[in-house]
Amino acid sequence: MQNSLFEDETFNQKDFHATPLEAGTYDNCRFESCQLHELDLSGYRFTETVFIDCDLSNVILTEAALQTVQFIRCKLLGIHFSALRTFRLEVEFEECRLDFSTFTDLPIPKTRFSNCQLREVDFAGADLTKADFERSDLTGAVFENTTLQEADFRSALGFQIDPEQNLIRNTKFSPAGLPGLLTKYDLDIYY
Repeated sequence: MQNSLFEDETFNQKDFHATPLEAGTYDNCRFESCQLHELDLSGYRFTETVFIDCDLSNVILTEAALQTVQFIRCKLLGIHFSALRTFRLEVEFEECRLDFSTFTDLPIPKTRFSNCQLREVDFAGADLTKADFERSDLTGAVFENTTLQEADFRSALGFQIDPEQNLIRNTKFSPAGLPGLLTKYDLDIYY
């Protein structure tokens, strides 16, 4: 990988299939309405960077670094976030579609998923301590041996979490979310 450094730059409506995104470090950059789907971003480093209205579906992130990176209204389908470097890993998602992505075994405490679609996402083995799933759709999401201490599911939808297979101490749930904790018991719950 080249050691190019890009600081304080804005990339607007770029199709990085036509003009490739140069390998390197992107510090305090902004990507708006860009097409990055299916690109190989292995080894790239993004620090204090925001992606807005971008398509990053199926990007390859092997050994890439996401350090304080925010995604807003982005399409992030089928991404293996579990291939990221974990040093200083910090991400936030707002109004994003992350269906079929994987976060297996990632330490991502305090991650915020606000109003996101997370269908069929794999969180097995992840550390989601104090994560916030505000108004997010978790239909079919996998939680297995996941650390969910103090995570907030009060306004989340569609989740199914087995309390015996996950660490859920002090996790926040609303009464409407209780069926998602009791699915395996095949109970009829009435309000």
